[in-house]
Amino acid sequence: MQIIYSPRYNFQIPFLDRVYWFDGRKFARVMGAVEKVQSTIKTVVRTPTSMASMEDCLAVHDQAYLDTLKLSKTVADVLEFAPVRFLPNRVSERLIVEPQLWMAAGTMLAGHLAWTHKMDIYNIGGGFHHAYPDHGEGFCLVNDIALMVKALRAKGMTGKIAYVDVDAHMGNGVAHCLASDRGVVMVDLYNRNIYPQNPRALDRIDIPVQISIGVGDYEYLAKLERALSQASERGPYELCIVVAGTDVYQKDPIGKMGITEEGIRRRDRLVFEWCKSMGAPFVALTGGGYTKDSARLVSTSVIEAATRYGRTSGGPEGPPEVLDLSEEDAAEDGPVSGCRREGDIDVSGDVPDVVLAALEATGGLCVQDRAGDGVFDGDGFGVAGVVEVEEVELDRMGARYAQVHCPRGLEPNTGQAVWIAGRGWLEACGG
Repeated sequence: MQIIYSPRYNFQIPFLDRVYWFDGRKFARVMGAVEKVQSTIKTVVRTPTSMASMEDCLAVHDQAYLDTLKLSKTVADVLEFAPVRFLPNRVSERLIVEPQLWMAAGTMLAGHLAWTHKMDIYNIGGGFHHAYPDHGEGFCLVNDIALMVKALRAKGMTGKIAYVDVDAHMGNGVAHCLASDRGVVMVDLYNRNIYPQNPRALDRIDIPVQISIGVGDYEYLAKLERALSQASERGPYELCIVVAGTDVYQKDPIGKMGITEEGIRRRDRLVFEWCKSMGAPFVALTGGGYTKDSARLVSTSVIEAATRYGRTSGGPEGPPEVLDLSEEDAAEDGPVSGCRREGDIDVSGDVPDVVLAALEATGGLCVQDRAGDGVFDGDGFGVAGVVEVEEVELDRMGARYAQVHCPRGLEPNTGQAVWIAGRGWLEACGG
C-alpha cells in the first residue's frame, strides 16, 4: 500500500477549529502520526504535484458552478459557515477552495496508481461525496470521487468499480454525478436520520443500508458484512473505492452514531479484506470526521492498512512512468532502452534549501554525491555527474515526473530528487 498526502491539503485558517466543527489541520496530524512509524511500516508516501485544474473538474461539474467557486459567498454556503462570506474572494479561494482541489488531485493520482499498478492506495484526504455537478454542499466543493472515476473511464477502464461508502452520511453527490455509470456498484451505509435525506440519490444506490442514530458496533458490522456479501454477487471488480469516514464515531456530534474506536478498526479491516477477496486494489479516502479524535482514528486506519498491505500489492517504488534499471542496462553508457536521448545535462551545482525540503516531503531520485556514497554531502548540496532526462507529464493529473538515466558509476537512489542547474528540480524516483 502507498499513501498520498500533501501539506497543501490543510486549511490554513487561524482558529478555525475553535469556532467551527472541522479540524482544518487534521490531515497534517494524521501524516505526523504516520511519519513516526514510517520506517517500520515501510510505505511510500506520494504527493500530487499540482491541484486539480478547472479542466479536470469540467469532466464532472458545470462551468457556471465552477465560476462561482471564486466567490466567498459560494464557499460559505457550501461550508455552512457564514463568517467565510466576509473574507476577500481570493482569500477564501486560496485557504479553502485550493486545499480541496489539492485533495482532489490526490484522489485522481490514487486512482491512477491503483488501476495501472494494482496497488492499494490511501489518500489522507478527499471523500467529498456531497458535491453535485451544478453545486456543492455538505462541505464538499468538488466531487473528487467522480473526478477519479471519470478520469479512469477516459483512460480506458471498462470494468466494474465497487464504491463502498461507510461515512455516516449518504454519498448523495456521488449518486448524482455517476448516475449514468452503472458500472459503479454503490454500497452505502448511512445514518438515515441526518443529512442528506435524498430519495433521488437513494434510487441510484445499489445496496443502501440505512442506519439509525446511536447504532452500536454489533448491529453496524453485521449490516456491513451482509451488504458486502450482496456486493460480492455483483462482481468481479477492477477497483474498489472506500470512503472511510470517522464521523460514525460515538463521540461525533455530526454523525450521531454509536460506533466505538475498536468498531471503526474492525469496520476498516472488514472492508479492506473484502476488497482483497474480490481481487481488486482499493483507494481509501478519509471522508468526514468532526471530533478531536478524528485524526487519531484515521491514522490508526492508515497505519494498520499500511502494515497489512504495505508490500503485498506490488507496484513500483517510484512513479510508474520511471523505468526500472536492470543490471545490464545500468552497466551501459547509453540511455535506458526506450528513453528518448536528451543529451547529457550537467547537474553540478547547489540545491536550495526549499528544494531539499520539498524532496524530503515527496520522495524522489538523487544522483550520488562527489564522495560516491549515495547521499548528499554534509552541507546537503553536493551533487555531481551527468544524467539524461526525459520529462513525462501524466495525462489529466497535471503531475510531472522525469525518466532519468545515470551514466556508468552513478546509481539512482530513492529519497531525494534531481536538481538540474538552470532548469529547476524534477521530482523523480528510481526503480
